[in-house]
Amino acid sequence: MVTKRDLQRIQDLHRSIQREKDQLYILQEMASGTGSQSFDNVRVQSSPLISSGNRFAEAAADLDVRIKEEEEELEYLQKQVEKLLESLSDDSEIRIMQLRYLNCYTWALISRITGYVERHLYRIHDKIESELPD
Repeated sequence: MVTKRDLQRIQDLHRSIQREKDQLYILQEMASGTGSQSFDNVRVQSSPLISSGNRFAEAAADLDVRIKEEEEELEYLQKQVEKLLESLSDDSEIRIMQLRYLNCYTWALISRITGYVERHLYRIHDKIESELPD
């Protein structure tokens, strides 16, 4: 059964994956030597025996593995949310939870899609969440 902590983890994973995909793109550009952006804020462990292109390629490979692991965890947690949705009877509750945890939409976007003000969305969400274990 999905927990409150699982719901928060879904949001955290989604943000982390998006951020890491952006970083992966930069690292891949740096590894190929075709990047034209400034990469001052990218941290890569250095070794005097490895060229910078190889360091970036290794960092990109490591990051790609981490992204895949996080995507697998996200997929597992979203399957748990799907089971939760089967137990809900109110169509608006189901739709809100789908948009929030399966599509990972923001509250502002869900508000625009559903026509509910964000405060009402929070109340519906909090009602569902209150019935879940910590």
